[in-house]
Amino acid sequence: MKNSFFKPSRTGCFRDLGEKAANQNVCEVIKGVEDRDDCFWGVLFKTENVVLCDSIRSRDTCYNFVASSKNEIEICNLMDNKDFRDECYAISISAKDSPIYCETIEDSYWYRQCFTNLALQKQDNSVCESLDTTEDKSWCYENYELRKNMVKRR
Repeated sequence: MKNSFFKPSRTGCFRDLGEKAANQNVCEVIKGVEDRDDCFWGVLFKTENVVLCDSIRSRDTCYNFVASSKNEIEICNLMDNKDFRDECYAISISAKDSPIYCETIEDSYWYRQCFTNLALQKQDNSVCESLDTTEDKSWCYENYELRKNMVKRR
C-alpha cells in the first residue's frame, strides 16, 4: 500500500518551483485555482510585482498588500471595491505627506484611521484638526496618543 501523504504532488512541485524561482510563468501551468493562487502569492511576496494581482482571485487584497509594502498609495486606485480602497488609503497613507487621499474615504472608521496614521507618520497630532467634526477630531487625538504610547513601550 502506497502512502500518498509522503509523495509530493506534481502541482506542489510546480507551486514550490514558482515560489522559489519567483517566476509567475511556472504558476500559470498549475490547473487548480487555489494552488495557482498560492503560487502567485509566493511569487508576489518575493517580487511585490503589482501585475501579479491580475492573476490572483483576491485582487483587492493583493493590491492592498503591494500598496502598503511598496509605500505606493496610487496602487489603491486599481481596486474595484470602494471599502477595500478606503482601507488601502488609510493603511498606505504613510507613503504620502498629504491628507488628500484621506479626504476621499467614505467609510467613517477608515476616514478617521487615515488621519490618525498620517498624524503618527508625521509625529504631529495637529493633523487631527483636518477632520470635520469634533467627534472625529477627538477620536483621532485619542487614537494618536494610544498608538504613540504603544510604540514607545516596544
